[in-house]
Amino acid sequence: MTSGINIALGGRQYQPVPRRPGLRGTKMSTNVVSLNKIRAIRKAKNRNPAYHARILSMNKVELLDEMMLFQQERSQLGHLSVEMMVRGQILFKALEKSAETKELHQLARSYRKHLQLELEAFLKTQPPVLDKVD
Repeated sequence: MTSGINIALGGRQYQPVPRRPGLRGTKMSTNVVSLNKIRAIRKAKNRNPAYHARILSMNKVELLDEMMLFQQERSQLGHLSVEMMVRGQILFKALEKSAETKELHQLARSYRKHLQLELEAFLKTQPPVLDKVD
């Protein structure tokens, strides 16, 4: 058990909460979300209204170029940040609306839904529960 491990955070001692024997292997409730994560998503959505306006003013070719830049940035970064997920949703929603072919419409919708699922997964991941040691 990890009850002997102390973690110093902000000058106070914390240690992981020990598991109760009857709860071993059970999962936390999936309806618990972190307020800090909700704030991070809200902040990312409100952070760059100029990007949203710029995307809405683009034609189809510019949107496709922006999609390629988005994919390159994601590949270089190696993961999706919250801000990238929000920007991607804006981009792919605009692509979905401007798509003239069924294939492009389905591709944009698929990417947008994937980013929505990524945001939902981000909200559901919980950091380890820490208990204050007196």
